[in-house]
Amino acid sequence: MKKGTKVVMVPNTPTEKHDVIAENYLASSYFRSSGYDGFMQDYVVMAHDRIVPLPNDIDLSTISYTELVSVSYHAIQRFERKSIPLKTSFGIWG
Repeated sequence: MKKGTKVVMVPNTPTEKHDVIAENYLASSYFRSSGYDGFMQDYVVMAHDRIVPLPNDIDLSTISYTELVSVSYHAIQRFERKSIPLKTSFGIWG
C-alpha cells in the first residue's frame, strides 16, 4: 500500500489456525489492546492480512463505527448459525 492510504487495522493477531475454534477465541491469539501492544503507539507493525484498505473518498466519521458494526455483524452471524429454527425470543447478557 502507498503511504497515506486509509486503512482499518484488524486488532486480532492470531498465532495459529484451528479447524473448529475461530481465531478470536483461541487462547494463543493476541488482541492489540490490553495485554499486548495496541494501536496507540507512534508506529504499528502488523501482518499485511490484518490491514484492510479503504476507499479514498470514505468519510472518516463513518469509519469510526467499524469496530462496533463488525462485532455486531459477527454476533448476528454466529446467532444465525448456532440457534434453533424456532426464534420467538432471546436474551442478551453482558
